[in-house]
Amino acid sequence: KVERLIIYSVLVLIILTTGVLWISNTAESGFLSEIAEPLKQWYGFYIGAVFAGVIGIGFYPLLGNRVWCRFGCPMAAVLGIIQRFFSRFRITTNGNQCMSCGNCTTYCEMGIDVRAYAERGENIVRSSCVGCGICAAVCPSGVLKLENGATHQDRYPGSDKPLGAFITALKGAKVYGDKEGYV
Repeated sequence: KVERLIIYSVLVLIILTTGVLWISNTAESGFLSEIAEPLKQWYGFYIGAVFAGVIGIGFYPLLGNRVWCRFGCPMAAVLGIIQRFFSRFRITTNGNQCMSCGNCTTYCEMGIDVRAYAERGENIVRSSCVGCGICAAVCPSGVLKLENGATHQDRYPGSDKPLGAFITALKGAKVYGDKEGYV
């Protein structure tokens, strides 16, 4: 939950910053132009020093690999949204047949504890999961599979367009792969 909050907060911050900078560069002058230059400097310092320096190196032993990808990269957040709401491809588990070897978690590029999902028999639906399928490829017992899953129409009945599915999901509908099932 904390990981999702952090990565989506960074995404919102970057979208707002980009919007302010774009509007200030296209407008003649005004309120946004006055805050644009300090915002550029702050953003450059924040990304350069905080994420690359402090978090990227300082917290690497605590947070594991790909700290930037998991907590700061806006592209990872976008891929997480696409994977959760629009993608047909899912990492699914085959019941409770996991033998707890840990290969999936070891090889996961995003640092997700895939073994915990497999042991519980839950599908991998995480904001940081980009659906690469490495965990499924290294699973010796075939518990994990990269499958061509349900479409957005199957996951969100009554929604004939992906944008409608996304809006329905934002309103609180359960998503394919959630513990309780899906609508």
